[in-house]
Amino acid sequence: MADLRSVPCWFFQLWIFSLVEGHHYRCVTRVDLKKKRESFSRRIESRLCSLPGESQRTCTDGLGKGEEVEASLPVLGLAPCDLSLILRAECGGLSSENTTCLWIGSSVGLFIFNLANFELEAVLHYKDFRSLSIQVAGSCAVKSKAGDEKAICLLTSLFGRKIAMLEIHVAVLVRSQQRHNAGRDLSVLPRAHVLSTSPLYFRRAEKTRAAVKDQPLVFHSQVRSSGYASTPKEYPLESSPPVKVHKQRVLAHGPAAASCIQYSGDGQWLACGFANHLSLVFRADLTGTPAVFSGHDGAVSTVCWSHDGRRLLSASQDGTLRLWSLRRAELVLCVGRDVFSKPVGSAQFYYIDTFILLSSGPELQLLTYHVDTCKDEIQRCVVCPSVPCLCTVGGALFLTGLSVNRVGTDLVLAAGRNRTLEVFDLNAGRSAAAILEAHSRPVHQICQNKGSSFTTQQHQVYNLFATTATGDSIKLWDLRTLRCERCFEGHPNHGYPCGIAFSPCGRYVASGAEDRHVSTAVACFLVFSRETLDSFLWKLFNVVAHEDKNLF
Repeated sequence: MADLRSVPCWFFQLWIFSLVEGHHYRCVTRVDLKKKRESFSRRIESRLCSLPGESQRTCTDGLGKGEEVEASLPVLGLAPCDLSLILRAECGGLSSENTTCLWIGSSVGLFIFNLANFELEAVLHYKDFRSLSIQVAGSCAVKSKAGDEKAICLLTSLFGRKIAMLEIHVAVLVRSQQRHNAGRDLSVLPRAHVLSTSPLYFRRAEKTRAAVKDQPLVFHSQVRSSGYASTPKEYPLESSPPVKVHKQRVLAHGPAAASCIQYSGDGQWLACGFANHLSLVFRADLTGTPAVFSGHDGAVSTVCWSHDGRRLLSASQDGTLRLWSLRRAELVLCVGRDVFSKPVGSAQFYYIDTFILLSSGPELQLLTYHVDTCKDEIQRCVVCPSVPCLCTVGGALFLTGLSVNRVGTDLVLAAGRNRTLEVFDLNAGRSAAAILEAHSRPVHQICQNKGSSFTTQQHQVYNLFATTATGDSIKLWDLRTLRCERCFEGHPNHGYPCGIAFSPCGRYVASGAEDRHVSTAVACFLVFSRETLDSFLWKLFNVVAHEDKNLF
């Protein structure tokens, strides 16, 4: 954070510039502190209403403060603020880079602004102190030492000859406005067995075991090696991110954009969904003739590989869900509007291919199925009772994002049109946590660090996930704290929902972008690097832009 410089603005805006060599003092981001304050006030009010004993309280005071309209909200001064001791005690595992903050003095109050995630940590309004003679300040100066729990603020009145000095207990101020014990019981890795009342409890094995008959074991002339004697391929953890195009290929002729793309678990195949209603499966090196899967009547919005890599799942804007066999390149299951009340937004295999998890309107649904491994066709298809969307704050009528890790987790992340992120515990069948106003616009993608079979990561790293929204930044979250740990700016995405993805090693995040300064189609990738696997801290690493008219 030593390479960032903040400049105050009279209209309550903060401009942050990069002083890194080669960046030419470019503006990293511009923060509207008035909107940040309003959003912060609403989040604080919702937390107070959710505390025990506060259910009968009329929660309007904090919201009213956030919605007051001032003629101007000038920034009067900036000062460094160190919250390392406070945030480490509350959240744990945060380094000094994630706790570097600013005191922002304005005419109406003091604000603690985090330079890592561009969010407010605490707000102090002058009018909340009845004994304070100054309600509107004309100048402000703040001084605090690193590691000191107190700060001194000197104010002068805008209307009169008054001077006041405030002694602020920083730890008390911050802790009073933070969410208590948020996410501390949450983890991607399951901690309990599946409950008998859980939607995940499914006795398929007992029902099908009786139908399986003993068969003689026959060894053919050639037996494939198990591979234990060979050296497994490992993903190079310390390698730099790719910056050059290895190979390119025209995926579709005509105006047919690639709307989704995913590698198989073994890295051998690449599935692509297109706006021309087709799904194609290529070899990973883009050689040979791709397998074509047709049948949708709308643009393909989601493609997903099964855990064993033998089947492909696709969802389309026509409202149908289709399951394909890779061996025969044919359709084995089609579920349409007669099953789902709303169009399918996204879908993926879940619980090692036991379920298909999907979003339909405001609901999460689990689809159970059984495949006859001999005939490779669906014998039966049963829809479990849907898990209702509990994003009731703001009344989300549609889920815009869905993600679940493939490590056998019970937790599912969902985003609503009301800009809320919600964590569902499918083992308990309820909502476990919610993050209000995660972005300034609805989140269109949630991306989790799902790891890879070619590399090993520490188990804590799987609790990281990223979100993105059109016209907003990329945010990196920690499931254990439910905090935005880092915010990444600089990729133009004003009108098109650009996607994001973690690298297999978990050290980088790639993001698509649009560049309005270039008239041709541009594929631009932002690459972010994490310093170490232990610290879970991220910094802007490099910006790589590549222009290719034949990409889409």
